Amino acid sequence: GKTGNSNPSGRIMAADDGRVYGFGRTKYGWGSAFEYKLYATPIAGPASAEAPRKRKKKGADTDKRRSKAKPAKGTVWSVDSPILVRGMVRAGSELLIVGPEKLFEEAEAIQKFDTSQVQKSLQAQDRARHGKAELHGVSAADGKTIRKLTLPSMPVWDGMAVAGGSLYVSCEDGTVRRLK
Repeated sequence: GKTGNSNPSGRIMAADDGRVYGFGRTKYGWGSAFEYKLYATPIAGPASAEAPRKRKKKGADTDKRRSKAKPAKGTVWSVDSPILVRGMVRAGSELLIVGPEKLFEEAEAIQKFDTSQVQKSLQAQDRARHGKAELHGVSAADGKTIRKLTLPSMPVWDGMAVAGGSLYVSCEDGTVRRLK
């Protein structure tokens, strides 16, 4: 299935020369459940001008053209993420993602929102967003987790960068961590 109905979209995204990677909802619209996936999809093709439209009324402007990007064909991969992604960067053959461990299933939380079990899970999730973080190295080819590491502090939103063979993570505790 496509993430974001028809266009690549998400809470956080990264890209390389041929793909967009994202962590986003599987559906958008009124009443849709908040189910999130980690996904990869091809980048849309280059914009191309359509042929000028025929004049319909005398004096109509025939120089206006609409540009339209070629649509990307299908999702390459889409997987459940074991974390709520707050940082994402493409590095070599991996997609590096970071965030708190996901402590609830979205569909169950929506269906059983008023139950004490779901409320406890949601409260634990809220507390987890200020604690330790999980850093996962995910294969850019298929979305499978290759490795993972626990960080002592949560990163700031979109607080990762790759440079000189190292990963830099800006954390909520005021530190910047360098990982090789």
